[in-house]
Amino acid sequence: MKSIRILAAILLAVALCTVLTLAQSGYDLFQKGLVKERAEGDMQAAIQIFTRIVKEFPTNRELAAKALVEMGNCYEKLGKSEAQKTYQRVLRDYADQSAEANEARARLAALEHGGAQGNEMVVRRVWSGTDWDNIGPVSPDGRSFSCADWETGGDLAVCDLATGKKRRLTSKPPQSPEAAHTSLFSPDGKQIAYSWDKGYASSELKVVGLDGTKPHVIYSSSELRRLWPNAWSPDGRYILTSFNRKQDHVNQLVWVAVGDGSVRSVKNFGTKYPLAALVSPDGHFIAYDFPQQDNPQNRDIFLVSSDGRQDIPLVQQPANDYLLGWTPSGSGVLFASDRTGSWDAWIEKVDHGRPVGAPELVKKDIGRVRPLGFARNGAFYYSLDAGKSDLYLAPLDLTADKVLGPPSSVSARFVGSNDDLAWSPDGKYLAYFSIRGDANSGAANISLRVRSLQTGKDREFFPKLHNLYGPRWFPDDKAIAVGGFDTADNIGLYRIDAQTGEVSPIVRGEDGIQPDLAGLSPDGERIFYSRYDDATDSSTVLSRDLATGAQRELYRSPHAGLSVWNLTLSPNGQELAFTLVKARDFSTLCVMPASGGEPRELLTLKKPELISFGTVAWTPDGRDLIFGKSRPFDVPPDFKTELWKIPASGGQPQKIELAADSVWDVHIRPDGKRIAYNSGTWGQEIWVMENFLPALKASR
Repeated sequence: MKSIRILAAILLAVALCTVLTLAQSGYDLFQKGLVKERAEGDMQAAIQIFTRIVKEFPTNRELAAKALVEMGNCYEKLGKSEAQKTYQRVLRDYADQSAEANEARARLAALEHGGAQGNEMVVRRVWSGTDWDNIGPVSPDGRSFSCADWETGGDLAVCDLATGKKRRLTSKPPQSPEAAHTSLFSPDGKQIAYSWDKGYASSELKVVGLDGTKPHVIYSSSELRRLWPNAWSPDGRYILTSFNRKQDHVNQLVWVAVGDGSVRSVKNFGTKYPLAALVSPDGHFIAYDFPQQDNPQNRDIFLVSSDGRQDIPLVQQPANDYLLGWTPSGSGVLFASDRTGSWDAWIEKVDHGRPVGAPELVKKDIGRVRPLGFARNGAFYYSLDAGKSDLYLAPLDLTADKVLGPPSSVSARFVGSNDDLAWSPDGKYLAYFSIRGDANSGAANISLRVRSLQTGKDREFFPKLHNLYGPRWFPDDKAIAVGGFDTADNIGLYRIDAQTGEVSPIVRGEDGIQPDLAGLSPDGERIFYSRYDDATDSSTVLSRDLATGAQRELYRSPHAGLSVWNLTLSPNGQELAFTLVKARDFSTLCVMPASGGEPRELLTLKKPELISFGTVAWTPDGRDLIFGKSRPFDVPPDFKTELWKIPASGGQPQKIELAADSVWDVHIRPDGKRIAYNSGTWGQEIWVMENFLPALKASR
């Protein structure tokens, strides 16, 4: 009998190993399919792999459902009707896989519009990916888009929307910090204008041909911090460009001649700037959005004549409105608005530079979109953030270096809209920001929420500040220090009363330079922060006496190109930890006395690894530091984060087991028993909205 039990156990172990091996090989195969689909753009090869997974691993229902969803995505990108059949199969055969079934249901709903005839609107996804940044407007024929390609560190590239295949138009040295930024196609689709960043304080306006001609510089100036192209003139002779001046940080809208680089001013905006400035199809007017005077979080839309002499409001309303584009006929301006409580697409008709009647709703609940422009046929393209991130809490054992249980969301309200947090010194409260709208596009309101860990209830404040960041508590738990901009657009550090939400200034950002808050001394008398000056490409660490305003420089990065990240004050206020970073090369974890002095180096990570931004935190006893390690320079990028603990006095780091992907904004509760952090994934999608313009419908 004993031998039979042993034999049964052996057979069971073999069976389990076989199942695990098959499952592992199935997921490995799935990853290969994703590479074919998203990295190589070979949809047919990806479909073959996903078909094989469904056939060979029928018992792994989750994996099979995922494969079918991706197969449907591939058919969509190829414009094949099999996409609908594939999604229907997910709903028919794998309804128990809720996530995949929901995705299939959503895609079917979109495709039902895509298959409609006559005057019905079409909204469909045409591209998705995770390894792209700085996506530019689509080409006039709607077949491709321009972008920065981070496989080579920021070369300008063109990506085919149907296949996902890319073609680089520039060739930069691998270690060069230079990179393409904002880019846009010329009206004839034969050239691309783009800004070429040469460091933190210099950029050029360049043009490159799609026929293989070399890039050439149109404009460059040592007096500018940044420049970026907004739009071409209809005749292709000029590029509407934004200048940001070094001396006074004023933003200026200008025409730059493609032929000789001469500049003609259109409008000065002061220190604020429009999210979009777009030229009408006849070239007579420029539409732009701009922060409201009394409520800078919200924007209105204006028209300025191309010579800058006439400037009138086009859309003014208490809601938040931002520009999406001119209709191809020039008879209307498309914009996004949250006036109904959701982000919707509207059109304001225009006649000779004047608004005509009330805006017309054209698409309800379009989402938090970033405009990518109109194609010649009237189709409007836009991108959506497909990533998911939020704030989480998890039980922590610092002695065993592991998280003890699954994480829970900080807030069940406004899921996926929460960011940046801080524990109160007594550990009873958690302060964090909650975002309404699109933080990436600037179309956002940010509230400060204070969560009671005892009651689970929040107090919420909407301070008269915008672009908030970096909350830190005062030692008495009565107020929170934050970074941000006031209603006059002054950047600085501010005190927010934790009971009333009342705001008072602490530190003004000298010369408009953003201060990053490290914390307050335990007696509440001093504040510590860092400043990065992109004019000199260097960082300083400072302390300020809150009573007298006296400021003292504690540390300055030894040479240009080195930046201070992750500055944080120890619990006893005696030491400062930070990472010294040379972009794309290395990052070094350092500790220095809070009174000033030479930092000591604890650890250096070199490319492709990096000490992640926002992950350095002290343990409550001040003996150790927590930091995150990631590989952002892999191809494709791997943003997964490992958490490690290292003695502040020096020594070998120990890994902390945490079941999460990307992790940032790490904070340890003062009792050391809980960890709070932000975690999520990155991704972008491109969508197209067709057959929605009133003029086009009427002409049919």
